[in-house]
Amino acid sequence: SALGRLAAFVFLTLLMTVGLHLTISWSLKRVSDGELGAFNQAMQGRVNADILIAGSSRAFRHYDPRIITRETGLSSFNLGRNASQIDVPLGVLKAYPQHNKKPRLLLQNLDIQSFVLTKPGDIFDPASYVPYLDDSAIYSCLSQISPQLWKWKYLPLYAYATEDTLFTWTVGLRTLCGLGPQEPCFEGFCPMQKSWTNEFDQFKRAHPQGIEVPIDAGAVAALKELIAVCEH
Repeated sequence: SALGRLAAFVFLTLLMTVGLHLTISWSLKRVSDGELGAFNQAMQGRVNADILIAGSSRAFRHYDPRIITRETGLSSFNLGRNASQIDVPLGVLKAYPQHNKKPRLLLQNLDIQSFVLTKPGDIFDPASYVPYLDDSAIYSCLSQISPQLWKWKYLPLYAYATEDTLFTWTVGLRTLCGLGPQEPCFEGFCPMQKSWTNEFDQFKRAHPQGIEVPIDAGAVAALKELIAVCEH
């Protein structure tokens, strides 16, 4: 009957959608290189470093674990999150000890962005978090930023189709084909080859009295929680 064919079509479409969603998430978890590969190591309990570096992109791009390990003789790992405010690194830091042993020393980078929360719905590279929404710390953190997070978790392909403007979902599939990211990273640290410019001199001339940094009450609360996590 027509109703039976319609039901079969809906069922097969749903089955294919769920299957594709699970395949993408599975493939993203298997990326081993670049920033996503470093995040996968942390979330899959493959770090267990003596010294852990945490924070925003200023941590991610500035602290080289190779140098720290060489000078201290202790293993180290960079857990910094690119293009993030204080709330997302806090969530990642809370998730870390659920999968790895506690570090002997935690180096937490703080900067002017430590007093700013992520704008609602403005999570950078959301697809990297979708495979780990079952983690309570990650889900709790991101749900405070995006009220649509339940759709990310329970609606197949929703996050990959509507939120992933960087097309990160393709990275996992390319990795399965041997075409994964080639960005060189060292224990979570991904250096950038850049040359100095005169942009900072231009900035100082444009702001001779300095700039006013916004302080978000929610970010202050997050910073206090971060301190408590660090002490723990």
